[in-house]
Amino acid sequence: MKTKYMYISFSIITAPGNKLFYQCTNNKNFHVIGTVEWYPRFTSYCYYPITGTVYSIECLNDIAHFISQLNKQ
Repeated sequence: MKTKYMYISFSIITAPGNKLFYQCTNNKNFHVIGTVEWYPRFTSYCYYPITGTVYSIECLNDIAHFISQLNKQ
């Protein structure tokens, strides 16, 4: 599964209670810009952006690609 893209990367994080989610960071300074988490009402993974973040079309496409990979598993 691809986790590193041109401008962003994803890494798996284990939260308390063994809840898994994916942290999204930018590749320039490694700031967290959002997370990908399971959303039961949609029965799929969804992106949760950090407030105030701005995304280019390339980043949005990469986020969509990453989530698509997760939802196919």
